Amino acid sequence: MMNVQLMLYTVLLIITFQFVKAKEYYVSVNDGSNDNPGTLQKPWKSINKAVKFLKSGDTCIIRGGTYTEAVVINGLKGKVYAPIVFKSYPGERVIFDGTTSIKGHWEIYRNDIYSLKLDFDIWQLFVDGEMQINARWPNAFWYDKSVFDYKKWGFSSKESTFNLEKSTGVMIDNGTHLAKSGINATGAIAILNIGQWLTWAGIVTNHTIGNASFAYYVPSKPKAVHFIAQNCRYFLEDKLEFLDSPTEWYFDPVEKRVYVWLSDINKNPSDHDIRGKVSTYAFFINNGSAHITLSGLNFFATTVHVRAQSKSEDVNNIKLESCYFSYPSYSHRALGSTAVPNTTTIYYNGDLVQNSGNFSVFNCTFEYADGQTMSYRGADGVFENNIWRYNDFTCVGDGFLLRSEGVRDVFVRNTVHSNGPCEGYAPGNGDTFDRKLGLAIGSEVRLNLFYDLKYLQGDGSHVQTNIYAQNGSVLEYNWCYDTRKWGLRFDRADVDGALWGYNGTMRHNVVWTTRGIRLKGDNHHCYNNLAFDNELYFDLCLYGFPGDGAKGENSHTVTKGNILQNGACSSIKTSECQYDLPDSDLVLKGVGPYGKESMAHGGVYWIPGHQDTASSMPIPPNGTNTAKCNCHLMWLSGYNADKHDVYFGLSESSVQSATTSSPEYKVTMTSPANIFDPGSLKSAVPYYWRVDSVKELVTTKGSVWNFKCQ
Repeated sequence: MMNVQLMLYTVLLIITFQFVKAKEYYVSVNDGSNDNPGTLQKPWKSINKAVKFLKSGDTCIIRGGTYTEAVVINGLKGKVYAPIVFKSYPGERVIFDGTTSIKGHWEIYRNDIYSLKLDFDIWQLFVDGEMQINARWPNAFWYDKSVFDYKKWGFSSKESTFNLEKSTGVMIDNGTHLAKSGINATGAIAILNIGQWLTWAGIVTNHTIGNASFAYYVPSKPKAVHFIAQNCRYFLEDKLEFLDSPTEWYFDPVEKRVYVWLSDINKNPSDHDIRGKVSTYAFFINNGSAHITLSGLNFFATTVHVRAQSKSEDVNNIKLESCYFSYPSYSHRALGSTAVPNTTTIYYNGDLVQNSGNFSVFNCTFEYADGQTMSYRGADGVFENNIWRYNDFTCVGDGFLLRSEGVRDVFVRNTVHSNGPCEGYAPGNGDTFDRKLGLAIGSEVRLNLFYDLKYLQGDGSHVQTNIYAQNGSVLEYNWCYDTRKWGLRFDRADVDGALWGYNGTMRHNVVWTTRGIRLKGDNHHCYNNLAFDNELYFDLCLYGFPGDGAKGENSHTVTKGNILQNGACSSIKTSECQYDLPDSDLVLKGVGPYGKESMAHGGVYWIPGHQDTASSMPIPPNGTNTAKCNCHLMWLSGYNADKHDVYFGLSESSVQSATTSSPEYKVTMTSPANIFDPGSLKSAVPYYWRVDSVKELVTTKGSVWNFKCQ
């Protein structure tokens, strides 16, 4: 016992000593100087200056302002209990900006299109902070998010062809749209969804005005395409003649001339803040760096690159915390390149043994990226309480919003919505070496909210679990809805003799208005899920490809306690499926959204997704007129809130201004309780309510919500 106490005392002394030694350095882009000592009163101007002085336990505090430098962190090492932290000054907004101002004498090119000669390249354009769309055909726009509408693409006829060996193809439009467009597409870049869940950028090599087809070449030379002619789609970019609408732009990389059609045709471009993207990364963390945290930073049109140049100098224990990434990545198609965009990178090169990399992404937002939002590889990485929204309207590169190349991911309490790729989140497969070592691969995917996955590619799923990722993976307490893809899927190739995965678990999920839940493989466990309104396919499908190689597929998979609206599991193995019908006399505890806790007043109703400091996701939904008059009120708790103060009344202003001394105050509930019974309600009467989150005696005031019942 004495030895244990002595050990704990020694550890405490070490930690205390580290904190005593820790220093704080300050940087200010607006009023700093690199000749200063880096104090609060006399900050440095450059973060790279601070990097030279930082040691384990130190903090670089960044004052508010816009930073354009590329910060290089090479071999900088903190410790487990004394990380090196780069964070924003409390209450100030720090922005890393990958753009530069575009100013000069704008000339009228024709009609409402202006042009300006530059002496540098840009590959993305913003007007007053809003992205302009690279001139394209058929038209689609960023301001109304129609770029995420698959109907804004051109569609292929069944006569289109692709030669895999030569990486060439002929796209034949399925109507008269291309022929009647009046454009000559030769030399354009074509965005080609010719591989169902795979999309490439190619070069149009031959097209003439009035022709309904064009020839193209794909420089990346894909090894497999999965080409089905009638399922292919395309749109065209990067020709000046495509610039025919407001909010479009074009850049001539040879002449270095930018063209833009403003949404406000009554103003000159000089009256706007026009900026072009000139930088890809704001932070490079590489070559042996460890235990580093970026906290409270904003990234506009730039992002971070965390990766060493070799296995021997790998990076590890890097954390992104409460950072905001807006337009973090964009392709170089405006410069004539068909390459995949350079994206946010957090990557461990070496063998994925326990805690290799040990990366963490917490409470961050990723929005408006072109391409996959992150290139990630590591072991035991944690993605918690993040938001991914409106990313990747071209899907060039692969079909994933976030595809892990790691093992044992923890993907918990994230909100993922309104993204372009056909796959939402894909847990890591590991690699051949990891599997030969017998290391655990499976990931935890829990309490996430997935919805509105777009239809810019074929196939797909909100959560796509491939063959080697299935063993040990647990998908639980997720909501998946509103997509033409699958909600949850354990997948494999639909060919004779293909390998399949095994030993995956899906439980306590809610899936609706999707294709449902689909399991391929064997020895899976699927129970206590709720699936309904999945009209395109069965609510739950146990798949078995009828080739010899699939003999026995799903013969040992267990399904029980699932409530399915359509009561069907598989067109192939229906004799072996269980049917848990909605009108069954069996009452199951813990099915779908219903936990084992009480659903009465003061009980707990689990709600997935990102938690803000304030309460969110009201049930009944805010503004609804169709709530039940015997409904209970429920909400998603504020992050780590200790308790919640509930207000309810008939006046919006009274509920808005109410305090705990007001008659609108009803009760204080201790977390995790989130069910309030308002009592008897009257039809068509507007009701207002508010839930404040309280954490460590600090109250975060909630929004006022309203509903009517019937």
